[in-house]
Amino acid sequence: NNTVSTAASIGAVVGTLSSTDATPAETFTYTLVAGAGDTDNTSFSIVGDELRANTPSALVAGDKAIRVQTTDAAGNSYIEQMTVTVSTNPTVTLSLDDSTLLVGETATLTLSFSETPVGFDIGDIAVSGGSLSHLAVDALNNKIYTATFTPTVEVQSLNGSLSIAAGSFKNASDQQNLPSNSVTLTGDTLRIPAGD
Repeated sequence: NNTVSTAASIGAVVGTLSSTDATPAETFTYTLVAGAGDTDNTSFSIVGDELRANTPSALVAGDKAIRVQTTDAAGNSYIEQMTVTVSTNPTVTLSLDDSTLLVGETATLTLSFSETPVGFDIGDIAVSGGSLSHLAVDALNNKIYTATFTPTVEVQSLNGSLSIAAGSFKNASDQQNLPSNSVTLTGDTLRIPAGD
C-alpha cells in the first residue's frame, strides 16, 4: 500500500518494504539511491524496512517517484523505481448568512465541500443553541449544501455553534474528511410579554 495522505503526521509510514531471495531467512537493508526515477527521494526516508513520508502536509497530491535499493547480507543489491501516491482528505467549510439572531429569525448554513461527499447527512453536523432542518444539495453544484438553523426560543443570551467532526463522511476514494471549521451564533430569542 504505497499511499499517504497530506493529513498524515510527520514521518508517517507509507508502507513496508520487502524482498525475496534464494537464501532462506535472508535479511535485507533498504536505502534511497540516486538515479533514474529518484525525483521525489528527498520527500521520503527509510527506517528499517519502513518507507516514511518526511512531511506529508508539504506534499502535493499525485504520484511521486522514488528509487529504492535493497541489499542482502552478502552485499548483493537490486534497485527498483517505485511510485507513492499522495492523497488529500476531503474538507468542508461552514458559513452562515446571519450570526446574530432575534425572535422569529433563522440563519442559512452553507457547507462547501472540497469533493462530493459520500455518506453525509444532517446528523453529521454538531449543533448547539438550536436545531437544523431542510438540508439540501445545490442543484448546480453537488459540493454545496445548505441547511436552516433555527435558534432555541426564550433564550436571552443565545450562544450557538455548528461544526463537523473528522471522519463524518468520505470521498469517492474512501478517504475520511478532516474536521471543519466551527461557526458561532449569538442573539436574543426571549419574547417580550405583551402589555396589558
